[in-house]
Amino acid sequence: MTERPTVAAIGPDTVVWPPQFDQTHDRAKGLYDTVIDSDSAVQHFAYQMHTIRGTVAEQCSRLSVRAVIETERLSALEHAVWQAGIQVEAAIPLSGLGDSLAIAYTGWNAPERMLQQTWFERHVNTLNRAVSRPPTRGRPLELGVGFIDQRTPEATRRALIPQFAGIYALFGYAAGAAEQLLLNPANIVAYVHDDNGDVVSTAMAAYERPYVSGMSIPMVEITEAFTVPEYRGNGLYRTVSGHLTQALADRETISAIYGEGNLAMPGVIIAAHENNRQFSYHTRERFGIRNTRCGILAQAVRIEDGRAESERLPYNDLAVSYLSPEN
Repeated sequence: MTERPTVAAIGPDTVVWPPQFDQTHDRAKGLYDTVIDSDSAVQHFAYQMHTIRGTVAEQCSRLSVRAVIETERLSALEHAVWQAGIQVEAAIPLSGLGDSLAIAYTGWNAPERMLQQTWFERHVNTLNRAVSRPPTRGRPLELGVGFIDQRTPEATRRALIPQFAGIYALFGYAAGAAEQLLLNPANIVAYVHDDNGDVVSTAMAAYERPYVSGMSIPMVEITEAFTVPEYRGNGLYRTVSGHLTQALADRETISAIYGEGNLAMPGVIIAAHENNRQFSYHTRERFGIRNTRCGILAQAVRIEDGRAESERLPYNDLAVSYLSPEN
């Protein structure tokens, strides 16, 4: 199962502003460099997005920008960017930063990249079923759990590269991608292995520490994940991503732990719920957001997972979920 197909789209210590073109997914993507903390800041951001959208429309079919904003200003932001043809696509709260702050996802899609109503309704059903179903109980397996992080010796990482290369090749990754993933100090990997030491399920987190208005914001995104076919249906994705999330929460103060789950794969959505992550789609109203599609990143990226269900549309739709501060 996969949550996302990319390799750390935003670096661990950088702010990408203005947005940069991502040829792989035909989009421009960025992280705004200033906290939106006043009415004038809301209007200034909306003006910049309108200007950038005009340029982007000539280059690609999607614009995706995240911004740090005071929670009470999300409603005003939604109205301001809507007038520029841009939507607030998701919102996740930030903790440990004093004032009430959130990350707002803002985005624009060209007409040919819009999400059709039938697919939106299908995604809503997927999200609602995930939060209403009883916990998954796969058959018990005698497997071990391992971690790769900054403390893991390089020799150990390199020894695992061949296995992970085979796993990520199923997503269409080029040769060398597994090495990039495992040796990148910003990435934390949890995996389940059998008695022979073979990796059968894995999940990765990308650590970011961008500085916005001079403020460091430690965030972790749960990203690439996979379970080999013969072990699927046993709740291993839930297990490995749960171990990863718990390890992250225990190690240091993090302002946000979040993920962008592939809505074409219900198991990913179910696992996110069972690991106590909340869906932005279900919490949008508490932030005063009126967009009924908020929480779903429409036609965001192309995931090469080899499943026909995921390939009916040009790109994949993602559900934003997060671990709330109280959890």
